[in-house]
Amino acid sequence: QLQSLKLLVPPSQIVFGTDSPFNGLMPTVNGVQSGGLTQDERRQVYRENALRILPARTRARIDV
Repeated sequence: QLQSLKLLVPPSQIVFGTDSPFNGLMPTVNGVQSGGLTQDERRQVYRENALRILPARTRARIDV
């Protein structure tokens, strides 16, 4: 699924999200891990993209 998404948008526009606790966290994590992204792209998806998008006051609340 991530490979298809990468055809539409660059990895810099993808952020990690989950429906946890309804579907659990691990299926989503496993999907990102096996989704054909490079290590750098996974780092962006898991953290860096959200930090770039979120307002500074929100980032402060999550201790960044």
